[in-house]
Order: sequence, then C-alpha cells, then structure tokens
Amino acid sequence: MKWLLLCSSALYLFGGYKRVLFLAGLATELAYLAVRGIGLGRLPLIGPHDTLVFFSASIALMAAPFFFNKSLQVVDRFNWRMSFVAALSAFLACFSRLLLWHFPPMIIYLLYVSLLIFSCVLAFKASKSFCWLSSFSAGLFALHAFSVHSVAMPLPPILRTLWFELHVALAFFAYALFGIGALLGAMFLASRERPLLDLQYRASLVGYSFFSASMVAGGIWGYYAWGTYWLWTPKELWTSILWLFYSLYLHLRLKGTRWDKVVAWGGIIGFAVALFTYLGVSMLMKSSHSF
Repeated sequence: MKWLLLCSSALYLFGGYKRVLFLAGLATELAYLAVRGIGLGRLPLIGPHDTLVFFSASIALMAAPFFFNKSLQVVDRFNWRMSFVAALSAFLACFSRLLLWHFPPMIIYLLYVSLLIFSCVLAFKASKSFCWLSSFSAGLFALHAFSVHSVAMPLPPILRTLWFELHVALAFFAYALFGIGALLGAMFLASRERPLLDLQYRASLVGYSFFSASMVAGGIWGYYAWGTYWLWTPKELWTSILWLFYSLYLHLRLKGTRWDKVVAWGGIIGFAVALFTYLGVSMLMKSSHSF
C-alpha cells in the first residue's frame, strides 16, 4: 500500500498551492496510516518509516487550521521550475541515506541537512504561500518515509501501554508545530508582517504545551517500563535541551519589538534542535531510546 504514501507525497510537493490538493494529500496519508495500523494491529509509531509518516501527517494536520487565518492568504504566484528543483533536492536528500554503506554517518547527516536546507530555500523562493511551504514540508518527510524500509514487528511488552502511544503522538504534534513556527518565522523575516510573528508565537506555545505533556506521559511510561521516570540517555538529554530552549524562547517576546528578528530566528533554530532530537540522535548516537 506504499502507493498511497507516494501519491500523498506528490500531492504535497506539487499541490501545496491549492488547499483542496493539500487536504487530498493529508487524507491519502491518513488512509495509509489507517491501513498500516489495521495490518499491524496497533498504532504505527515504531521505527523510522512509521515515525516519519506520522511526522509528515502531523505537520499537515497541525498546519490545516492556519489556512483559515486572515493573515495567511494564499499567494497565487508559483514558480513551477523552482518548485520542481526544490522537489528534486528533497528527493536526493531523502535517498542520501543509501550512501551509508560507503560513507561515515556524520558525512551522510551533513549531506542530508545541506540538501534539506537547499530544497527548503528553493521552496521558499518558489512561493511564499504558507499553504505551499507547509505542504512542501509534509511532502518532504513523507517522501523520506517512502525511502525507508518499513518493519512489521510485534509490539514489545514494554510498549503495550497507552502512555507510550500518548507520549509519541504528542511529541510529534509538538515537532510539527515547532516546524510550522519556523516557517512562519521565515515568512516574517521576508515580509516583516507582524501578524506572522504572532502566529509563530502561538504555534510554538501550543507545541511547547504538547511537548511538556509528552514528557509527562513519557515519564509515566518509563516508570512502568524501566522502574524510573528518567534515564540520562542521549535522547532524554536532547529532549531536556529542547524543552529548556523553548522555555526560554517563549519569554523573548517580553523584550519588546526590538527583538522581533531574534524571536523569528529563535523559532527557526528551535526547529533545527527538534529535528536533531528526533533524527540526529537516532542517526549519530547510540541510545536505547531511538525513533
């Protein structure tokens, strides 16, 4: 049923300038998650493939309510050539993991990040529409999931609890909102429209709330699984760094309008930290808490 995921990626990457195609991509991706979940007999939240698909769907799902905000009118200008190159760069970034057999993981991670940034810059130049940018982001991770081998494994006993599923789902909702905040921050830096910065703050605040709830659920699950609420593995360490970063970031607005640029850049940097917490730790560090 991976053709559903491929169709969803195509709708996201090239159809983000129309809301109906964006929603069609989201519906297709949710259908894929539902079919896979029924086949596995559980929520598909384990392994890089399932988490990437869930992350992509979370971005689209969290972005959808923003489309109805008056400050985010869809921009008609759309450069097909530049958007095609952006999609091609995203494709190369997603499949760069195939080079792991020939190069060290650090080089592959840097290549992946470089291509990812390049494709996002091109996407931003192709159109400054929030619909297109958020759709491209969702399609990027959906395409990445398509390049990763899916694993159908039974759920380990320590994961058979509602607290684990709640922990993972809330974390990805938070990551998605942090990503949306980064997009809004980039749009603010390009246009200097104050409402965009206000929306960035709201997205980050809701994401921070989700992330805090995820940490609580994760602590309860950890107690049932390992007999302790916290383990200082690399994943937990970067989770605490991310939480502290956004705790400080959300207070920057108290400094006044002179700090608007810093606030916008803070949201972008915060999403980079979130991506490293999610992907970087699992790719570059040994941890019992990966993906």
